[in-house]
Amino acid sequence: MNMFANSSVASKVQPAPHAGSNTVPAPRKTLVATLRLLEPTVAPRLALDLGCGSGPDTLELLSHNWDVVALDANPEALATLLTQTPAHQMAQLTTRLMDFAELQAASLPEFDLVNASFSIPYCLPRHFHPFWAEVRQLIRRRGWFCGHFFGLRDDASQQPDMMLHSLADIYDLFTGFELEMLSGVEKDKVQPDGSVKHSHVVSVIARKC
Repeated sequence: MNMFANSSVASKVQPAPHAGSNTVPAPRKTLVATLRLLEPTVAPRLALDLGCGSGPDTLELLSHNWDVVALDANPEALATLLTQTPAHQMAQLTTRLMDFAELQAASLPEFDLVNASFSIPYCLPRHFHPFWAEVRQLIRRRGWFCGHFFGLRDDASQQPDMMLHSLADIYDLFTGFELEMLSGVEKDKVQPDGSVKHSHVVSVIARKC
């Protein structure tokens, strides 16, 4: 297992469980919708969870009898995932502590599904193009992608190291894919400190031709 101590990729934010509860956060709706498209799944199938965080999407995939490579730059997030994984599913799970910039050197296999829930915007812009080229290569023919991009009007545009995309950019990224879903949502949300954050999120489900 390759381990990279220095990382510039943040874990994606996970929905918080209720206070005082050990409940695992719900998987993202894009993944749930993708799994519905794929059911019934002929097991085993192999998925890559990019920026898996504490693992709600990984756990959902495991519960559907997928083998999963869960990748994140945050060791605490991966430790949380491992503590949440049922013992009988541990053999289906491989965790990798690494930065997106190291993806090309990781010697990963092809995947039936690459899931990237709210993680791609944290790829440093200078690393994005080789990173995305590798993601495309890792998806086998007729394989799937599901995940999220931040649109240009997201408040993350004020942060120089965030990766944002226009709608035209996203269409270009998925040349050679069939777009099953492309949905943009903008909304304002009051933060704990009273400030208002504007989010602009584009959700994608696509199948490689």
